Amino acid sequence: MSRFGNIKYNPPLVRFNIIMKKNQNSSNQSAHSHHSGVEFFESKAYEKELLSFALEIGYGLNDYGLLKEALTHRSFSNEKKLGYDNQRLEFLGDAVVNLVTANELMQFMKGSDEGNLSNARARIVNEYCLAKMSELAGIDRLLRVGKGESRLGDKAKLVRLADAFESVSAAIYSDLGYQVVYDWVWSILKIPFLVLLEQGYLSDAKIAEIAELTHAQIDIRMRNLEDASESKSQFQTLKTQLQEKLQSLYHDNPTYISEPLPKQKYAYRIYIKDRLLAQAQGNTIKSAEWEAVKKAWQLIHSPEFDI
Repeated sequence: MSRFGNIKYNPPLVRFNIIMKKNQNSSNQSAHSHHSGVEFFESKAYEKELLSFALEIGYGLNDYGLLKEALTHRSFSNEKKLGYDNQRLEFLGDAVVNLVTANELMQFMKGSDEGNLSNARARIVNEYCLAKMSELAGIDRLLRVGKGESRLGDKAKLVRLADAFESVSAAIYSDLGYQVVYDWVWSILKIPFLVLLEQGYLSDAKIAEIAELTHAQIDIRMRNLEDASESKSQFQTLKTQLQEKLQSLYHDNPTYISEPLPKQKYAYRIYIKDRLLAQAQGNTIKSAEWEAVKKAWQLIHSPEFDI
């Protein structure tokens, strides 16, 4: 079930797993090389693979819509004198991808300001990330590129794959609507987002690891991280409030002391003016601290509390 309703759309992670295995198999380079020639783009094999890609997204049989245009680089268009390429769709797709990503970040990072949200989006929506996601989605195998362009280096490849991700997103939006493109874009971009959440930076190895997961597994890991983030925010708020309250009552700052205990447990104590206010134990220092802070907060608000 999509977050927008019951959309007839097959999530692409199964395809990602297949593509990843093909791309990681260095002994299969000869089998992959036929995709790089211009002849392949004019073959029945290309049309068959394009149809498979379209059906997975939600297109009807033999109905590519704007997909073929989205997968046509200007170099191929110039060589074949087609009169169309993917540059206009790239312009629209840039807005679509940024909107989807911004909306997801707004929901996940509820306590973040505009600066942090913009920084997070920039770490996901960039040339390296979009190009890598194009490879995972199989766009690199379908992007029609001219002979001259295909001989250029890695930087040129990075740019055209990132642009193609945006142009394909625009085609899906134009042909199938916002709800379908939303699910398609985020089902892909939540892979690098989870990588950033778990290790703080993007790497090919971590992206490959996450791409092997199912949608449900990715969502569970993201929810766990979201719950942990919310708990941390609640803890910081309560600890700040406790400190401010104690400062107003005693005109002094509390003292916090933690110490290890047997059997891998920890003790945490909170003092104010050498008076033990609250103490707790836990399996981690953080869990013991959280319990001690809650006890101290409850104590100072109880009728029996004596300053």
